[in-house]
Amino acid sequence: MSLFGINSKRKDYRLMGAHLSLWVHSYMTLYALAKGTSKSKLIITLIEDWVVKEKEKASSEDLINELVKRLTIKWKGLKTSKYNITFVEYTTDIQVELIKKGISEKDVNRIIEKLEYNETNKKARYS
Repeated sequence: MSLFGINSKRKDYRLMGAHLSLWVHSYMTLYALAKGTSKSKLIITLIEDWVVKEKEKASSEDLINELVKRLTIKWKGLKTSKYNITFVEYTTDIQVELIKKGISEKDVNRIIEKLEYNETNKKARYS
């Protein structure tokens, strides 16, 4: 039983929200009614098609590496800034934020491991 949130029969699904411009919403509504489908089905189809195309360009591993690169650069900036934060605090904050965003625990652990490797070995050179 869920005390908060929406109970859903779709356990392997997650709710995502987006604000659409009025004209896009209006057109999708009209299209869905004319075609006898739902806006949810239209959006799911669009997103799934997009994911398939994007996976051909960048694998999950590529995206993880790109994210680690961004986080490493951000850490280098934080180390030289006025903020007094340790690397452990930084990675803990990242873990919490990634989990809140729905990233799998396995991927979160891989991201943190790569960040720790970069910090320990100081071999991460990004321009």
